[in-house]
Amino acid sequence: MNALDHTEAAFETLIVSAMTADGRWVGGDPKDYDPHLGLYPADAVDFIVATQPKKWAKLVSIAGGGAKARYALLKRLAGQLDKQGSVEVLRTASPSAASPSASASYVRRTRSMSGARSGTATAGSS
Repeated sequence: MNALDHTEAAFETLIVSAMTADGRWVGGDPKDYDPHLGLYPADAVDFIVATQPKKWAKLVSIAGGGAKARYALLKRLAGQLDKQGSVEVLRTASPSAASPSASASYVRRTRSMSGARSGTATAGSS
């Protein structure tokens, strides 16, 4: 008889497996995670660039370059996540959550299978 693994690591593996099984959620590489910021920096910046290219370009211009804009965005986003929490930052989609010109959330109106309109978080273009 095999004993079940009741460790936290086994529980984490089970959760990640369940979340990634259908391909709609992709697990990140732990070495890309920044524990000081509490997020995957490249994913956060890539999301803003993909969903809000004009606002990103403005931030780059104001900050004086891509590296400085990246630093400013990540510092502000991490600060707002610490202060307000993930749910509130995503719920309010406040431009101040990420930077003066970029929103931490991008919601596009879509139709559900029943035809009803619903908001869906997406990485589509703005």
